[in-house]
This record gives sequence, C-alpha cells and structure tokens, in this order.
Amino acid sequence: MRFLPALLGAFLLLIGIVRRAEAQPSYKTDIAPLLQKRCVACHTASSEGRAAPFALTSYADAARRGRQLVQVTQTGYMPPWKTTTPGFLHQRGLTEPEKDVIKRWVDSGAPEGASVVSPSQKTSIPVPAWPFGKPDLILTMPDTYPLAANTNEVSRCFVLPTGLTQDKWVRAVAFRPSNPRIVRFASLYLDTNGQGRQQQALSGSVGFYAFASGIRPLPQGTLADWSVGADNMPFLSGVAVKLPRNSDLILQVRFQPTGKPETERMQIGLYFSPPQKEMVTLRLGVAELYLPRQATATQTDEYTLPVDSLLMEVTPNFHPVAQKISVKAESPEGKIQEILEIPDWDAAWKQAYRPETPVRLLRGTRLTLRVSYDNTEANPRNPWKPSHRVVPSLEFMEEMGSVWLRLLPVRPEDAATLRASLPVKPRSSFDIDELEPEGKPRPRPQPGPPVKTQPAPP
Repeated sequence: MRFLPALLGAFLLLIGIVRRAEAQPSYKTDIAPLLQKRCVACHTASSEGRAAPFALTSYADAARRGRQLVQVTQTGYMPPWKTTTPGFLHQRGLTEPEKDVIKRWVDSGAPEGASVVSPSQKTSIPVPAWPFGKPDLILTMPDTYPLAANTNEVSRCFVLPTGLTQDKWVRAVAFRPSNPRIVRFASLYLDTNGQGRQQQALSGSVGFYAFASGIRPLPQGTLADWSVGADNMPFLSGVAVKLPRNSDLILQVRFQPTGKPETERMQIGLYFSPPQKEMVTLRLGVAELYLPRQATATQTDEYTLPVDSLLMEVTPNFHPVAQKISVKAESPEGKIQEILEIPDWDAAWKQAYRPETPVRLLRGTRLTLRVSYDNTEANPRNPWKPSHRVVPSLEFMEEMGSVWLRLLPVRPEDAATLRASLPVKPRSSFDIDELEPEGKPRPRPQPGPPVKTQPAPP
C-alpha cells in the first residue's frame, strides 16, 4: 500500500503529459497536413506558378505568419469558402476543430515537433504543368496582354480560335495563367457566329473591353470557369460538353492590378472524349439588370423542370453589389431543398460548386433564385465611389445577375425537351427597395485613375 501514492502520482503525471501534448499541436504532426490539404494549392512559392502573395510550404513560412493565420482562419476569411451549404466537392473551409488546432499551435509557441511527416504529408506540393496530363488541344492567347499599373479596366476578353474541323466533346478544361498574381477569375464562352472576332477587329488593341463588347452570357453559360483558390475540375465520368466545329472560344479574364506594369498570356488546355451525355445549362436571373445609384434591391426568378434531371453544377455569376444568394428546389410534393446558400457574397471568390453526388430533381420541381443587392456607398465592396448606376455587363464593376445550373436529364431522350423549355431570357422580377433621384445617365467607364476594388488576400 505504501507504493500506492507513488503509483497514483506517476499516473497523474502521465495524464498531465498526455493532456499537455494534446493541448500543444506541432507543425509536423498537425499543421503541415492541414496546410497541405487546405492552403498550399495557392500558397506555394511564386516560382511554382500560384497566385497567393506568400508561401506556406515550410515550418518557417507558417511560424512567421502564425498570428496572421489565426486571425484569418478564426474570422473565416481564409481559406475562402463562401457557401454554407454542405455536400460540395473540394470544400476548402476549415471546421471549428481545425481552426482550434491552428490557434492552439500558435498560442503554444508554434512548436515544430518531431520529424514524423509521412510521404503523404509533404509540406510542398509539386505543381504539374497540366493537372490532367497533356491536353488534347492547347489554346494560347494570340498576343500578350499588357496590364497597366493603374487602371480600372480590370476585365478583358480575348478570342481563341479552336481550328476544329469536326465536333468535339470536352471532358475537362484546365486554365494556365502565365502570371497568376494578376489573374483573379477567368471564363470560357462559346462563340459560333464570329461575334468575338468582330469586336476584336474594332478594338485596335490586344483583346477588347468586356463592357463595350456587347457580349452577354450565352444561353448555355460558360464552357468552364477558373478562379483563385478553386481547383480545375473535370466533368463527372460519362459527361461532357459539346464543342462545335469552326467555333471560337471567348476567354474573359478579370485582372487584379498590382500597381506596376504586368503582362499576361494565358493558355487553355482542352481534354476530349468520345461522345458523352451532354448537360443542359439553365440560367436563372435578370436578363437586363439596371440598378440605380444609392439603391438596394431584391431579385427573384423561378423555373419548373419538365423532366427528371440531375443537378451537376451550380455557378453564381454576380459582381460586387450582390450581397446574399439563395437557390432552392421545391419538389412536386412541396418539400424544399437547399441547393446553394451564400449569406455573404464576395465576388473576389466567385467559383463553380459541384455536388459530391448529383442532386436528383423530379419532373415538376420548381427551382427558385433570390438575390439581394446593395448599390449604396454603405456597401464596402461596392467599387463605385460615389455610387453609380449599375448596368448589365460581363465587366466586373457592373452586374451579370444570374446563376447557371448544369442539368443532366435522367433519360437522354429528354434532353431536347429540357433544352426547348429553357427561357430565352430569364423571366425574373426585380424590385427596387430604396431609391434616390437618378442623375444624368453616366457614360461608359474608361481606363483612368484606379478605383477601389476587392483587395488581394493577405
């Protein structure tokens, strides 16, 4: 019995050591795997071709920015993941336990820990030239685009002739910026009537201004989109997008000026497959959105499915004056399902969302969109200071006002029925909530002094 106190003391000491170890995460056992999973896809060395302003690929990188990591992860600013709807692929947001691990690691002095990192937990990710291997077709911007040091012209369109002599089916698209630091977002539009070439001929410079181009979001939406922080994603097995012969692609790029002259010449990699099931794109939103200055507004739209379909992808296409986005599905029995909720929209982190499992929607399901806008100076993301009238345009400082949903008919023979039912233009309502007297119509914006845009992430 005389040994009992000593044994009890040793046991309590062991428990204390274990608890202290649990309370003090280390870089190599806890933080490195987490950074690899959530962060280093962007936060690699700039020489490896990523867009983030600093690397997080070593212990020194992470320890030096420990307090900053705590601040941006606790507030949810980083990693960027705007939707609150669960069940999407490539989810980047941190869970509460993961946020807590980072905070406890920094609070405990950011210990490096023992060298127990497995090969699957490397702190540096090799960046392949192309994510899915060598593309079947590589398209390059015809000329290098010079981005001025101080400009408000942050969107530009470029024509990419495909040179295809026969129809192709695209199973994946990869975007490869030459200067990722200045590219925030890119979209590919299909052009089958030479509209882009006409605008390029009128431009007199490299590319053409999205605002003045007259190009609008096409009924089929985009071929693909890319944004900072989002992965290139192939379509699901057995699904592809048809690329007609003799067509062009319009590449729209949104730039982030750095305060010094920059250049960009992006490449696009296309991956083909045999003929596959083809998705149909539904556009919900405002066909011609005009939002007066100093106004807030609410937009709604709806569409009823004529055939059983699978929802494969949903892409919100809104600019800085949008604030809240909600897409829901109401079944024929009246059951409401959340498709996409973004309570705090930030156009700097626009991306496509793909469900982990395609969402089955029965014939008669009603899809609804509800969006709130704030074009007042109280909106910190409003790029217009003072507030200006916002008009429909691909230009970032204007508004697109739509959500694109890629649908796959359950029965392939229903594709024609679904496509024929799509509205030529969105048939939505747009209600102005508050309005001050409108001044004279403003001219189209021209390049000039810099305006306040969404800052690059820290």
